[in-house]
Amino acid sequence: MIATRALSLIFHTDNLSDFGKAAYFEGKTFNCSLPTGNFENFTWIIPNLRAYLPHMIQVKAKRLFPQTYAVLVESAYTRKPVVSALSFTLLLVFFLSQPALAAKTDILVMDNGDNITGEIKQLRFGKLSYSTDNLGTIEVEWIHVHSLVSQDYFQVDLEKGERIYGSLTEHSDPGMLRINFMTQYLDVPVVEVVAIRPIKQSFWAQIDGSFNVGLSITRASEILQFNLGGELKYRSKKNLLDLNLNSIVTTQKDEEPTRRQDITFSYTRLFAHRWQGVASTLLQENQTLGISLRWLLTASSGYIWVRNNYSMLSTNLGLALNEENTVDNTRDGVSTEGLVSLVYRLYLYDTPKTDITVRADVYPSFTISDRVRVEGELSFRRELVKDFFWDLSFLDSYDSNPPPSAELDNDWSVITSLGYSW
Repeated sequence: MIATRALSLIFHTDNLSDFGKAAYFEGKTFNCSLPTGNFENFTWIIPNLRAYLPHMIQVKAKRLFPQTYAVLVESAYTRKPVVSALSFTLLLVFFLSQPALAAKTDILVMDNGDNITGEIKQLRFGKLSYSTDNLGTIEVEWIHVHSLVSQDYFQVDLEKGERIYGSLTEHSDPGMLRINFMTQYLDVPVVEVVAIRPIKQSFWAQIDGSFNVGLSITRASEILQFNLGGELKYRSKKNLLDLNLNSIVTTQKDEEPTRRQDITFSYTRLFAHRWQGVASTLLQENQTLGISLRWLLTASSGYIWVRNNYSMLSTNLGLALNEENTVDNTRDGVSTEGLVSLVYRLYLYDTPKTDITVRADVYPSFTISDRVRVEGELSFRRELVKDFFWDLSFLDSYDSNPPPSAELDNDWSVITSLGYSW
């Protein structure tokens, strides 16, 4: 390893306890050499130095190797030059070895026999995201994977709805995935695996998100439309938190701007055999339909009918409490509604990636007679370059019995936007 910058640290072993008060290092990985010969004075060459060396070494070593640390610290203060130098060197090695422990050590075996060392990021919709040192992060079609090996802990979802947790160990038969949980092993065919997700300890590491923005101008009618959207998702073993924002503001010359905006927060509890429970709250404004503010609280149970590497279909059935403030204040109050929800997603993960989503929520009112509300969405999202996408969406809101101040009983929009996901 060739160091671009180096700092020579010279110290006397008879003053080892004071060593490092002015020693600093930078970077996470570096080589250290200890020359032979006279140990009364010697030099360590450590590239890219910047942080407090002895303290961090001792903290790391004490945490990882408590018994060895105690022996080394005791010997370090015997003031014997060779022993002191050796003790301190071992402490340094323990600290420096920590980046290596986090190195990419997973093994991916392809159907053509290639073995690739790297790190499993996730399996989602037929594509395995796999990080390597030489090629960066690559996307591998799952149908070409013969086996995976990793000591890390994963959530593995199967096509029939089972959810398994454990590390991935080597299997003698190609096309099989062996999942190790504690001392138990479960062998499953690779073709039955629809998702693999690392179980991450950090809260922030479990958050996915996206945002998009769009602007359209119609010169003839002097109409300007601005739209903004965003989503944050937090995933754990059995829980999913989702925060979603959509805003469409339309302005036209000599007319008041119209707004269609909603923000939704939902909690999903995942159960065995594809069952799920969902609770959500929504704030909504739709001036075209005469709604200045709607607050919706829902609770439902659902079933995932289809989930494979290319598509997902789920339905939910539940109840909703709907509190509305209308533009003309003619229908303020709380009403009870039913909820029937359908979500279908299709993933075409050939390059470039394409994601098609169809969603429909139907709310038959139990309080207001002859009233049925429908919220529909058709979204087409296509990746432009890695993590950047173009989105085309059709949104529709229908109310069979809208407030008297409503301009229409059906409000639809077609929006385009550019966005980023992570």
